[in-house]
Amino acid sequence: MDRAEEDARKMVGQCKPGYLIVYDRENDCVYYQSSPSEIVPTDYREEHIEIAHSLPTTDPDYIEWDRMNSELAGNERDYYAARGR
Repeated sequence: MDRAEEDARKMVGQCKPGYLIVYDRENDCVYYQSSPSEIVPTDYREEHIEIAHSLPTTDPDYIEWDRMNSELAGNERDYYAARGR
């Protein structure tokens, strides 16, 4: 396992229950969010999102794209749910 994959798995593991992992395209940043006012910044990048999303769906660190929230955000942000947690 390379460093980027380790970091991607760590990103998923640090996501608290009830939070989504968000990639903000406009600001090129990743954060955890449970409500519009509850945002927790991270040092993770789009690369970590892509790795976690490309893991097998049976992997506990796989993240699932949340289509509804992403479309509601006008596709300016991509929302992901940590399924195995």
